[in-house]
Amino acid sequence: AIKAELDQQIAAAEEREKERHRLVVENARLKAEAEAAARAATEERKRVEVEARAVAAERDRVAEIERQKAAAEAKAKADAVAKLAAAAIESQLRAERRAREVAEAEIQAAKKSEADRLALEAEASRLAALAPESEKLRAFASALRALPVPDVTWKENIHANVENLAKWVEELIR
Repeated sequence: AIKAELDQQIAAAEEREKERHRLVVENARLKAEAEAAARAATEERKRVEVEARAVAAERDRVAEIERQKAAAEAKAKADAVAKLAAAAIESQLRAERRAREVAEAEIQAAKKSEADRLALEAEASRLAALAPESEKLRAFASALRALPVPDVTWKENIHANVENLAKWVEELIR
């Protein structure tokens, strides 16, 4: 009976030892899984950070492209304004051949640089000073109407005020 009881105790101790060993193995497995999960999370965080930097760089690149596009559009609008002003000047200068040639040369030069555009405006002012008062006022009213109105919320108000100013200038002729 003592031997049987000792055998039972030994068997129970062996079972406890097996269970302890199973728990040690399970704990090692869980620890390895936790470490792998932590590594994977760290790698994922790094990957997400790299992607975020790439997205930010792309957003910056797109913003730069948009800025350049807006600058090009602004330049195109400025060129359009310069062309409209040049057309008004040409209509004033038709009576005098030399003045028209000077204006055409300055219009071509205005397309090349801002300094040339300023020179064209100075010549136009000189030639406009030679024109009669009523012609100057008509040309000024035409130039006002030719100005492009920026695309803003109150564009119609600006356009109406510019038109009112042009009409007022024309009334000065009468």
